[in-house]
Amino acid sequence: MMARRFRAPSVVVVVLALLAGCSRDRKDLPSGASTSEPATAWCGEGWRALDDGACLAVPDHLATPTSLVVYAHGMSAPDALPTDEQATLLAAARSHGFAVLFVRGKAGLCAWDPGVVDHLCWPTKQETVDTAGPAILAEWERAQARAEATVGARFDRRYLFGFSNGGYFVAFLTVEGRYRVDGAGLVGAGRTAVDESLSGAARPPFYLAVGDQEEEVTQKDAATLAQVLDRAGWKTAHVVHPGRGHELHEDDLAAAWTLWGR
Repeated sequence: MMARRFRAPSVVVVVLALLAGCSRDRKDLPSGASTSEPATAWCGEGWRALDDGACLAVPDHLATPTSLVVYAHGMSAPDALPTDEQATLLAAARSHGFAVLFVRGKAGLCAWDPGVVDHLCWPTKQETVDTAGPAILAEWERAQARAEATVGARFDRRYLFGFSNGGYFVAFLTVEGRYRVDGAGLVGAGRTAVDESLSGAARPPFYLAVGDQEEEVTQKDAATLAQVLDRAGWKTAHVVHPGRGHELHEDDLAAAWTLWGR
């Protein structure tokens, strides 16, 4: 399917989100499920700490089939809290009925600038994806198992979403088929270049978005990835938000949810 690249006013996406949210079945949590542990410094209000590397948010009612969105955040200073990203994800989770696994990046991966080497980041180069990626994904699998134990049920669908630095990691993982998902999405990211010989066999629906006020290089990276996916026959949406800079909004999650067929 050809990629759809368009400049869409937010109202269109919001309408899609409302339609999607109203038309899906909901499932109450199993009796005995516990999702209301106290917040920690990293896991804010509405989130449960699974360990020091992952937070879980679960709405009161899960849409059917039950779904988990694994989220890779943008670059974060070691003493910063991901308040805005978590608030956006929590609102989307409650609107659409999916759980969110908010995973924590690693120090030492922002190696391009000594001033940010201690920041929490994700692998964004082929060599670091190859070396650091497997251990990170193993942690994600363990965190999902703990999330399922917390909820008291297995998730039927798994999706992957990332913003900024996390979005670049999502692009590697999804294109190369390193992490099985039923849909993927990113905002404020893309790929500078793609070695198509490393592409995996899976073609999950992929949502890509940038703002038209983003740095030019970020907009080009998103366009590069969209073109590669288009040539390979992926189902994609490439959105350029008018008037937005480097920022994540709830309507991005809503539009991705719709693209994923939910």
